[in-house]
Amino acid sequence: MSAARKTITVQVGCRTEWHALETAIDAVSSLVPEALGPFSHYHSMTLEGVDLILFQGGPSKTVAGAACQHALSAHKPDLHVMMGTCGGVTGRPGVGGLMYAGRAAQYDCIDRLCDTNDFFYDAYDVHIDNHWIREVLEPLGLVSGTVATADQDIDFTVRKTLLAHDADVADWESAAVALVCHHNHVPVLILRGVSDIPEEDLSQVDQAESFLNRTPMIMNAFAGILPAIAKQLTLRQPLRNTRIPLYSRPFELL
Repeated sequence: MSAARKTITVQVGCRTEWHALETAIDAVSSLVPEALGPFSHYHSMTLEGVDLILFQGGPSKTVAGAACQHALSAHKPDLHVMMGTCGGVTGRPGVGGLMYAGRAAQYDCIDRLCDTNDFFYDAYDVHIDNHWIREVLEPLGLVSGTVATADQDIDFTVRKTLLAHDADVADWESAAVALVCHHNHVPVLILRGVSDIPEEDLSQVDQAESFLNRTPMIMNAFAGILPAIAKQLTLRQPLRNTRIPLYSRPFELL
């Protein structure tokens, strides 16, 4: 009896990232647009015998979380991948470098009625076990780190605050997507590439230009990694790879 065919859903945030991914994958495989749901554009393809559903979910925590939930409910994936760009904080990785998230936490949830108000909202602080895929990603130059998520781009002032709280990069979607995957018991893999690192003398125009210039390179690199991720999923299937320390949820792996 043959094993069941596996499925990966691949989520991208903003339109610039999505169009760059479309261009990158069109270079190696023809994508067929499909009307699979309400969240913008979808494509489907097969890599290493694994079915991939790629879609643009949109930026911000709310939209990204809703798009993620729709994808999980509609397609019942074995793995959900969130990929895109981010702003650098620690310099690891540097501009143009790639990372995979071992932790994704929200920093713009402020509860002023509690006795304690941690910088990262502890009920939405998702830790991700990537040991099933680490041996594939690290030889390709990816490093593990913490993604801080909020509905804002970071500037130099925000970067200094994030540095004080051990964040490596910052984005708009990852922690929301990780939280949705956690509550649906679906393994998640978060991939981010650094488009810019805010400096005191770097203007917002400079940051925007860096984002536009580096996004194609970053998304092209992630497109090249997708076949290896698909192959690894056929060899080593994570059952559930997230936990929230507040609730002490264990990791599980076949």
